[in-house]
Amino acid sequence: MELAKHVAIRVFVKPEDEESLILEALKKLVGINSEDFEKCLKREEAMGFNERRIIILRVILEKRRLINAFLKNLFSSLTPEDKKVILNQLESRIDEYCHFYIRLEKDLLLQDVYSLTDTGNCFHIDITLPVYPCKKEKAKIIARRIIESFME
Repeated sequence: MELAKHVAIRVFVKPEDEESLILEALKKLVGINSEDFEKCLKREEAMGFNERRIIILRVILEKRRLINAFLKNLFSSLTPEDKKVILNQLESRIDEYCHFYIRLEKDLLLQDVYSLTDTGNCFHIDITLPVYPCKKEKAKIIARRIIESFME
């Protein structure tokens, strides 16, 4: 069963951050083998606020087996309370293009703690749901099905 068409995960590495630690947390979050991870990883440099150099680490998952491995890892690692929060916020987490958004607290994820956040200091997750034609109500049903399949 196709749970998602596409997944994009993005995290910003600020000058004061340790890139290797963030890269390791990203790899663990994605939950796929090293070879596949390296193929999916993109690294960019950009100028942030006040001319500060930032690095953008991005993982793009397009293969069904990689997407399913990531979704299993993500939703198995979230607390039951966070899964309930996501379920209650589906209306605001899914846009008109059937993209499902989740943010995980960056500093906590570096400590192997999966926790939702609304701040910008996070791992941004964009899950494109397989809805044809793209209707938000149908997308919410699919997102609910994904989350509930990993409820405890």
